[in-house]
Amino acid sequence: MAAHARYPQLFSPIRLGTLELPNRIVMPAMYTAAGAASGHVSDWQLRYYEARAAGGVGLIVTELTAVHPFGFGTRNCMRLDDDRFIEGHRRLTDVVHAAGSLIASQLCHQGRMVPAGASGHVPVGPSPVPAFRGDVPRPLGHAEIANIVDHFAAAAVRARDAGYDAVELHMAHGYLIHAFLSPLANLRTDEYGGDEGRRARFALEVVAAVREAMGDDFPLLVKLAVEDGGGIGYTKDEGASIAGRLAAAGVDAITASTGAAHGEELTLVPPMTYARGFNVRLAEALRAEQLSIPVGALGRIATPDDAEAILASGRADFVAMGRAFIADPDWPAKALEGRAEEITPCIGCLQGCYDRQLINVPIGCMTNPRVGRESTMPWVRVARPLRVLVVGGGVAGMQAAVTAARRGHEVSLWERSARLGGQWRSAAAAPGKEEFERFREHLEAELQRRGVAVSLSREVSADAVTDGGFEAVIVAVGAAVETPSLPGDGSVPLFDVRAGLHDAFEAGDVPGGHVVVLGAEPATWEAANWLVARVDRVTLLSERSSVARDAGDVMQRLAEQQLKRTDVRVLVRTALLEVRDGALVVERGGQIEVLPEIDAVVVAGTRTAQPALVEELEASGVRTLAVGDAREPRNAFEAVQEAFAAAYDL
Repeated sequence: MAAHARYPQLFSPIRLGTLELPNRIVMPAMYTAAGAASGHVSDWQLRYYEARAAGGVGLIVTELTAVHPFGFGTRNCMRLDDDRFIEGHRRLTDVVHAAGSLIASQLCHQGRMVPAGASGHVPVGPSPVPAFRGDVPRPLGHAEIANIVDHFAAAAVRARDAGYDAVELHMAHGYLIHAFLSPLANLRTDEYGGDEGRRARFALEVVAAVREAMGDDFPLLVKLAVEDGGGIGYTKDEGASIAGRLAAAGVDAITASTGAAHGEELTLVPPMTYARGFNVRLAEALRAEQLSIPVGALGRIATPDDAEAILASGRADFVAMGRAFIADPDWPAKALEGRAEEITPCIGCLQGCYDRQLINVPIGCMTNPRVGRESTMPWVRVARPLRVLVVGGGVAGMQAAVTAARRGHEVSLWERSARLGGQWRSAAAAPGKEEFERFREHLEAELQRRGVAVSLSREVSADAVTDGGFEAVIVAVGAAVETPSLPGDGSVPLFDVRAGLHDAFEAGDVPGGHVVVLGAEPATWEAANWLVARVDRVTLLSERSSVARDAGDVMQRLAEQQLKRTDVRVLVRTALLEVRDGALVVERGGQIEVLPEIDAVVVAGTRTAQPALVEELEASGVRTLAVGDAREPRNAFEAVQEAFAAAYDL
């Protein structure tokens, strides 16, 4: 095979035991929350994995698969703890192989991470040390440990019989094997606890049992927590030593991951605020150990250039990229074909791939609305192309225009301002959210690639649409914003983050002294973070007990972390009573306080739909579809999903 001109390392083959991958790109395990409640593989999962297999990935590792009937904590978890599940997994491996990829089954017992309410049993672990926000586990006895070891071996045999090309043992993220490895979770004084060798005993027993059951020729992989995380527990040096023990025991490859000490789950699903490749140092630590087996790196590896640089520097032997494959299943094919600039970016927002699965809703993606619908919504041209107009150049409007153009329609996009992006530009301006800009840039490039006729500074009326001969109109204009008035004498200037705060600041209209931001929603805490580097002092007031409560689990924690790292003063359970003589009178904890010498107040106004244009167009007889805020104010994820669906179905 000739070396790839731009990515010679990325597209060179690699051998993991007896398994040869055509390239060094691995899609690691990611929970989809889309399995059948019975534990069987669902049709949704078949479509999802098939699309990614067709995109040219070297190896797919399935989402976590349970080896024990009480060893999983989510109702949609795939299972291999019984022979009745083999047939469904055989369907999955057949689909993936037919699409041209290899596939491994990730086997796991979630241990103390299993909520008691999920299994109906008290969770188990090495010691009675609860996981973050978890129940206190029951320590396992020796007979129970042996039984779980047997379950791992039996599940591995079922995976082999179902047609998998390899199995991966999950030894990270706080799950059972990792809990035994960790001195934070393992306080035992018997042969399974104490020093590194005894804490590694359970892991090595699982490896030995699986190896014996499958034979020496079947590839055995491990995802290993090379360190506990959070700067406590065992370090990467000890993790590298554990990796050496695993290699000597017969493991064929290790992917270097981390733990979740003291609630550091964000390292497991890192959001946009984490640097790209932040976990590669863990793979590098294993490479320094000079293991005799390949080592994989993961952790926000987003682009082919990122991946090639990691491999070329010798920091890892292969790269595992998870959410990059949710955003674009064709990531490898585009890189191989010299179309890397066309890859749909993962922006690390976690709104579709993490927040949704927390509530047992199948994952989605902000930048790829087709997730799980690839086979039911293929990119085929419509039988009768239409002349389509999209009104509004925010991300929802751009997504609608790109989608309609890919379906073969003749598309124009009209935006009344002088640039595309809408409110998305303000969102991308917040510290730590620079990745958002990649999505806008991608959509703009797609508009050009798909031949969409873009007109800026263009107002729209029913007469203009009729004169243009458009057969369908998608209205994706932003919501109208109503800025609330503040009680009091109006002695402090008021600015609305949703109605031109950034433009007002650039114009020099926002005073640079002490600015108070009101509210506990994403727009306000992002404004506070944005302002702190631009004015002398920022105070954030929230009537609630925390900030960003409507932003989803991850973004709420990010907001709290970011604000703690800045000079923003956060006052919770604090209500504004009135503005008086350049000061704010507030009620805080039942006491009246005065915040003096306030130079400006920032709020997030109420958003309302703008139905006038839709009604005018409908009255003219033109087929009209309202999406996003034009239909009803909603978040960007919902707006993009709706815009895609409307444009696809034209």
